Amino acid sequence: MDQLSAQERLQTAAIAMESNKQLHATDMNGKRGTNTTVDLTVVEKLIEDWPTLSKKVTQKMIEFYGPPNDTTHSTISWYYNGPWKKTIVYKEGVPHDFPEPHVDMLEQFIDYHVPAEKAGEVAKL
Repeated sequence: MDQLSAQERLQTAAIAMESNKQLHATDMNGKRGTNTTVDLTVVEKLIEDWPTLSKKVTQKMIEFYGPPNDTTHSTISWYYNGPWKKTIVYKEGVPHDFPEPHVDMLEQFIDYHVPAEKAGEVAKL
């Protein structure tokens, strides 16, 4: 894999910072860069063969947030829905045993500002 030169890294960082600035200047309560949603008949067809729990979670999220903004064969996503930056339902769950055995198939993201002086402590986690 090719490594980026110092100049290319700086250029990439500058582009990312400008993109971040532009995104924050927009209405962050809407869908990320799009007003499009996936037709619910497409979603229903997609989840026909999903495991029961993933299907139920998808249906509950649709009740809560409306039609999703994006789908793949294994995920359904909403952007800027409620307090969440992104919500994803996965076809295949991940098993967890704490605090008791269960399966996770829902992931939700928030923006959380970490002061620069605390970033090292967060990275340790």
